[in-house]
Amino acid sequence: MPTFHARVAGIYRATYQGCKEITFADNDTGEAVTRWVWKFQEVADPLSTGEIDKITGTSMQSPNSNAHKMAAGIVGRKLQPGDDTEQYIGQVYDVVYGPNQAGNLTITSVVKVAQGGAVTAVPAVTPEAPQTAPPELP
Repeated sequence: MPTFHARVAGIYRATYQGCKEITFADNDTGEAVTRWVWKFQEVADPLSTGEIDKITGTSMQSPNSNAHKMAAGIVGRKLQPGDDTEQYIGQVYDVVYGPNQAGNLTITSVVKVAQGGAVTAVPAVTPEAPQTAPPELP
């Protein structure tokens, strides 16, 4: 019988795979809802168990929106008009995976790995280890 591997809070070294738009029917209203799915592949786990993603809204108007935070983390700086996160596909990031405001485990931030940074697995924080706040994005 296969063993289920639950992802725990921690920092994962991962490659950016891109952002895709999805549309689905809202459960309450039945109206079409559009979201973005930001995808990463853990360097230490090239299988499907190493896939990490985050679903966000599509608004980039507020620097506090999840989509804006993801894009700024991917480009590694304050967003400028014309920035395109798709040009960063294949680049390596430290993906911070932890509880969001609702307490659900998800990607809370991404930090671009500097060129020349060692591409090695960053061990996840174990549940017994003290949790620290994710780094602030620029």
